[in-house]
Amino acid sequence: MKGSTKTGLKIFGLVIFIGVAWLTYAYIFPIAGLIYYGNRQMKAGQKYMDSLTERDVQVWVNRTKKYLAEFDPKADMIGSKPVPPELK
Repeated sequence: MKGSTKTGLKIFGLVIFIGVAWLTYAYIFPIAGLIYYGNRQMKAGQKYMDSLTERDVQVWVNRTKKYLAEFDPKADMIGSKPVPPELK
């Protein structure tokens, strides 16, 4: 192989490597970050839910029943009704 062909292949390989590295950085790392932080959020939520007593859970159940009774499936937006103060 000629020297210019080897140089051209090296440049081509470097361009491919940079492209793959950029795609990994642009797409794979953010997805991995979302999975990582999502798992952290789920563990925090699980820890909180495990710490609730039966009395706390009953309050949540009653509040959910109340909100489901008032739910309008034809409502346009979630923000069409003010947020209750205990959820702010």
